[in-house]
Amino acid sequence: MNLAVQTVLLPGDDLAAQFDAARRFGFDAVEIVAGPAFDVVAQAAAVRRASEAANLPVAAICTHPTHDPLVPDP
Repeated sequence: MNLAVQTVLLPGDDLAAQFDAARRFGFDAVEIVAGPAFDVVAQAAAVRRASEAANLPVAAICTHPTHDPLVPDP
């Protein structure tokens, strides 16, 4: 079984620190939490760099209702 952890649950001031913490804590992957405060498209390069530096893949992108096409109220 592989375990992933969401970025909002990790210590660190930036993605690099959060991915590094996930690696140190023994997780197998990281889930990126997207939302009004974090635009995953704008941060794609930073996500890739942090993932590669920690040698941990991104397991999922957890969206916010503002990004969910199934939520009728934008």
